[in-house]
Amino acid sequence: MAGTEKTIHLKIGDCTELRYKGSGAGGYVWVLSSSNESLIRVTKDFELAGEPIPGASAEEIFKIEALKPGEVILHFTQQRIWDEGVPPRKEEKVVLHIT
Repeated sequence: MAGTEKTIHLKIGDCTELRYKGSGAGGYVWVLSSSNESLIRVTKDFELAGEPIPGASAEEIFKIEALKPGEVILHFTQQRIWDEGVPPRKEEKVVLHIT
């Protein structure tokens, strides 16, 4: 599956959030792999819309802080962790330019 791509420009100390619609009820989670991990700090959180309902999926939020200058390529894939060899359901490439 072809994914989307975007570019984000950050300065050292800046933070940005990337939000992805979850599908945890179907067993899918967003997984992040990245280059130059020493240039950024990433935390992941979840946010439910409204009242928690059994089987409801949460939005997955990746908070990224720029620590050092350079370029980082983030690759997000929505997949079932246990489905080895199966292409991701969705994917997105994000290029961070940090100055």
